[in-house]
Amino acid sequence: MNPRFPMSSPRLASQLTFRACVRARVRARVHALVRAASCALAILLLLPAVTPPGSSAVTSALASALASALALEAQMALRGGLSLSDLAGRGVESSDARQGLTGGGGWTLVSLGPLSLGPELYYVQKGTAALAFDAETGSPVSFEEFGIDYLEVPVIARLGFGLPVGDGVLRGYASGGLAWAWRLQCSFRPTAPGTGTGTGGGTGGAALSDGCAIPQFERFDDVIRSADRGTILGGGLVLRVGNFGNVTLDARQVRGLSRLARDPEDPEARNRAFLMTLGWDLAAF
Repeated sequence: MNPRFPMSSPRLASQLTFRACVRARVRARVHALVRAASCALAILLLLPAVTPPGSSAVTSALASALASALALEAQMALRGGLSLSDLAGRGVESSDARQGLTGGGGWTLVSLGPLSLGPELYYVQKGTAALAFDAETGSPVSFEEFGIDYLEVPVIARLGFGLPVGDGVLRGYASGGLAWAWRLQCSFRPTAPGTGTGTGGGTGGAALSDGCAIPQFERFDDVIRSADRGTILGGGLVLRVGNFGNVTLDARQVRGLSRLARDPEDPEARNRAFLMTLGWDLAAF
């Protein structure tokens, strides 16, 4: 057990208990709101079908209008492209950009006028090409390669808008949301002793790591978190191709909210990535 975190401390135990209770209450409130919204949406969608003719024209018209506005489009999208990522935060002295790949898809669940909301699923390569920590952190390890690949699940809201070109065929959108990611695999190359920090892409480093195992650490999961979360801000262009769907060009900035290291005394390195993808939005079904 880490001596800096005496789990037997009564004060620490009470803080952990309080945080657990707050999380449980927030989670219960969110689940209740989701259930209520789902029930309301289902009622709005079913009410026009079960309302007898002439019984309530106003109610039927209102429910029909809301059901049309909150249309479940079930529109699928496939995307693939490039990622450019590094690490940022207190304790990171230098971090060279890592070029990687990303690919996946999304699903537009709900549309309300120009607004739409839906989840996505992506494979994303993140990390940095070379990494050195600030001397004040006392970290003895630097890397010539520090790559972590994630399975990322964003939930994205989009606001579409017209452009003064293309006669309505070309449109733009702004997007934002949150993303949750889980580590899939790693590629680490610690800098060999006596070769410097490894910045600049040197080739004199140690051998490439075996998965997420680093020789300097007994257990990798005790050092680096297995999951991450972050914010997304971006936008893109949509080109309509007849009745076959849309071609999309999407650009987004993903900034990690969780520090990679578990130990609060380790450097506060967080993921930071810029993603550029080209995709095909299938026609709604």
